[in-house]
Amino acid sequence: MTDGDGDLESDTASFQELAYRLAVRAFDASDVPSDVVHTLHAVAQRGFAKAGQSHNSRQVVAQLPAELLGIVFSRLSLHDRLRVLSVCHRWRTIGLANCLLWNYLHTSMHPDLVNWQLQHSGSAPLHVDAYLLSSEGTAYANLIAAAMGRVKILDISATAEQLSCVLSTRAPCLQELHVQARGDDSDHHTLDLGPAGGVRWPVLRKLDLQFGLSTDVDLTHFLAMCPRLELLRCGFSEDSNGSGLSAPILSYLPHLRDLELIGHTRQLLVVLPALHAVHEVRIYVVDADDDNVPLLLPSLLTRHATNLPVKAFIADDEIRLQLERGKRTLVHHSLDDESWLFHQSTVFRSLTSLVLASEGLRNRQFPAAPALRTLFISNYTLSQWRDYGFTWTTPELRTICIGCDFHGLRDDFDVAPIDRAQLAIVLQDVFAFSTDRRLPILSLRNVLLSDDTDVEGQLLVEDLVEAVDVVRDLDWHPWAESISEQI
Repeated sequence: MTDGDGDLESDTASFQELAYRLAVRAFDASDVPSDVVHTLHAVAQRGFAKAGQSHNSRQVVAQLPAELLGIVFSRLSLHDRLRVLSVCHRWRTIGLANCLLWNYLHTSMHPDLVNWQLQHSGSAPLHVDAYLLSSEGTAYANLIAAAMGRVKILDISATAEQLSCVLSTRAPCLQELHVQARGDDSDHHTLDLGPAGGVRWPVLRKLDLQFGLSTDVDLTHFLAMCPRLELLRCGFSEDSNGSGLSAPILSYLPHLRDLELIGHTRQLLVVLPALHAVHEVRIYVVDADDDNVPLLLPSLLTRHATNLPVKAFIADDEIRLQLERGKRTLVHHSLDDESWLFHQSTVFRSLTSLVLASEGLRNRQFPAAPALRTLFISNYTLSQWRDYGFTWTTPELRTICIGCDFHGLRDDFDVAPIDRAQLAIVLQDVFAFSTDRRLPILSLRNVLLSDDTDVEGQLLVEDLVEAVDVVRDLDWHPWAESISEQI
């Protein structure tokens, strides 16, 4: 037997002797011997609790200030926060006193727990994430509607009836609202927002509306209730005609600066003429691949002489244009929209930076670009530039950046070197560089020049370029570099 075992037996014997003496004393002093066991048990429990408190108070965690413990608790999941309340009296007191630990409500929790959170979040602003398609959706909708006076952020996916219950309530603190209408597409549903007139969401800054195929809503009525709106994202239902945004949108949304629309071409064409004063507009086209769809770019681009495009990004599925005051983006555009853009001399005349990120270079002569200073092209299209067949007028061109965008590729993807001979031909034939007029900067991103043997009598890349800048950056994106103007 070890010394440790001996100590344990000695402690056990001492404890038994102490318990025996207390019991004898209690029996002698009691007129009701049957109560002695219960009394001794209660005394022992209080002793254990006192000893436990004394032990805990000597631990490092017990010395932490309440404010620091509150920060630690805030990093836990809701489940763990609830468990924290059962650790000790101090932690429970600190946890229940911190309203911000309970102000995030999620409808994956039982309605009783959500109601408990509402009670213990005090007057703290609420962040509500509600997916109300379960059988208990109506109960959740009523809970949220009753608390809308405190809701700061609401992300809700529900039927038109449930949305009507929640959104018809005034929300003076609401700053961010995400709405997704769901339901049976076989029936038509109307979102009822209550009587028109008045400002229901006076401080709402961000609004995201996604309507199902069978949900109808009066957009004009909806938007008139949030005059401080700065960012709007709207996905039209299939039956919507977009008329809610056809009037000058800034007449009732004077602070709107960022607008994103998702819809069919016919819906977007109704809306676009009203958006000329919005700073940033992004359009996502649903039916661009359909036959005979009308052009969207002419309506999207403001043609005001003092707000022309200065930077452009043209890819197979996206066109971005940075104006002197504002931005325009068209996603999933039609081939006709791209073809129209490449024929617009007024656009190319004002461009100072251009990213051509499409996989194929179409056989067309680009309009003159007298202000273009920086051009980004994909390394995969170099052979197409060699066969381009035209000389592009770019008298102010200072930098050509040839690169490989690694987004979507493995980090160890093997990029073929750039053919020196092809590049020399492109610099001479397409951009008219020579030994007398050399390109100031050739920038290579995630690519290298090949080590081809020089051909006698043929100009080398080094003869046509003043400086070569080589950078490997797997996070590189040509549009981001164009916007940052680092080149």
